[in-house]
Amino acid sequence: MLNQYELCGKNNINKNIIVTLPQNNGVINNIKS
Repeated sequence: MLNQYELCGKNNINKNIIVTLPQNNGVINNIKS
């Protein structure tokens, strides 16, 4: 989980998407899926 979490985070930083919050984990998963 943490691995893909970090990868998605680094890619989304340019889009100003915050993925460092556990609460956003589900949201990010839905977006990336």
